[in-house]
Amino acid sequence: MFDLILIASIVGGAAVIVAAMLWAYPRLGRRARAKGYRGPLLPVLFVLLNFVVFAVFVVSAILLVEDLPDAAIAPVSLAAIFATLAAATGIGAGVVRFLPERSVRRAGRRVIRTPYVGLGWLVLVVAFGLAITIFWTGTSVTAGLQLTMAGLMLSSMCFWAARRSRQPSLADVEAADERPPVLYLRNFEDDQRLLVWLPALPDDVGVSGSVLENVVRGATMDEFLRPEIVAHLGPLVALGDPTDYLPARGAAREYLADDDWEKRAAELMRTAGCIVAIPGTSEGLRWEFEHIVDDGLQHKLFVLTPPAARGPRARMLHATNRVGGAPPPVPWTAFAAMAAATGLGMVEDPGPGAIVGFDRIGVASVIARGAETALDYVRELA
Repeated sequence: MFDLILIASIVGGAAVIVAAMLWAYPRLGRRARAKGYRGPLLPVLFVLLNFVVFAVFVVSAILLVEDLPDAAIAPVSLAAIFATLAAATGIGAGVVRFLPERSVRRAGRRVIRTPYVGLGWLVLVVAFGLAITIFWTGTSVTAGLQLTMAGLMLSSMCFWAARRSRQPSLADVEAADERPPVLYLRNFEDDQRLLVWLPALPDDVGVSGSVLENVVRGATMDEFLRPEIVAHLGPLVALGDPTDYLPARGAAREYLADDDWEKRAAELMRTAGCIVAIPGTSEGLRWEFEHIVDDGLQHKLFVLTPPAARGPRARMLHATNRVGGAPPPVPWTAFAAMAAATGLGMVEDPGPGAIVGFDRIGVASVIARGAETALDYVRELA
C-alpha cells in the first residue's frame, strides 16, 4: 500500500509541475509582458517567491512529519511541493493582475547599467555558501538543495541578461564592417520563439558563454543564421522591437521611434545586399513587403522556412516555447495571403528548410528545400 501511495504521489507531483510549467507560468509571463514588464526583475522576483513559499511549506512539513507514520512522510513532503506551486502561482497571478500598465516603447541604444555579471557571481557564491553551511550543520538537506537550486536559477538569469546586454548594435556592426548588410525581417513576436535546436554556438559571435549553451540550446532564426551570414555575406542587421528591455540576440538591431522606423527601414532595404524574411503577418511586415514591391526590390528578397525539427528536438522546442510564452508559428497560408496582397506572387507551402526567392517582377520560386544547417541557407543566398 505504501508503494502505491508513493508512486501515486510522484506521478501526481510530476503532473502538477508540468501543468504549472506549461500552462500557469507562461500565462503569467504573457500577462506581465502585455502590461509592459519585459525586464528580468519580474522573473527573479517570481523565483524568490517560489523559494520563500517553499521554505514556509518545508518548515510546516518538518513540523508535521514528526508525528506522522513513515508511510505518510513521502506524500506529505510531496504535498508541500504541490502547495508551493499552487501558492506561488496564485500569489504571482494576484501580483500581475494588479500591476499598473506602463509604456515601454523607447528608441535608442539599450544602455544597461546593472552589473549583471557581478550580481550573478554574488548570488551563486552566497547561495552555495549558505547551502554548505546548512549541510555542514546538518540542519536540513532539503533546505540546502532548495538554496542551491534557487541560486543556480537566479545566477543563470543574471548571466543571461549580461550576455544580452553585450550585444552589438546596428551602428557598431556598420562601423566595423563595410560590406552591404543583410537585412532581417520578421514579426517582432518571433524574437521570443525558438525555431532551431543548436548543438553549439561559436563564441566569436558574441552570444554564448554559458557552459550549458555551449553544449545545446534553442535559437531564433537570426541567431541560427548569423555566424554563416557574417562569415560569407555581410553583417546581419534588423530593426529592434521598441519594447525590448535588453537587446535581442542574433541580428544587430537599431531601436527607433514609431515615427522614424519606416524611413530607416526603406534606407536599409536600398543598401542591403539581400533581404531575408521568415513568415509573418504583422502590420509592420506587411508595410515592409509593400515597400519592397513599390521600390522594385523583389529580387533582393528571400523568404526562409525553419529547418525541420523531428522527434525529441521538436518536442523540446515546443515545450521550451510554451514555457517561455512564445506565440505559435504563423501558418504559411496566412503569410502567403498577406504577401500576395502586397503584390508578390507566392508559391504553395514549400515545407521546412526552404528558400523562396523572387524575380524582378515579384514572381516567387522555390530555390531550395530541406536545408538543415545555416551554411545550407547561405550557399543559396550568396
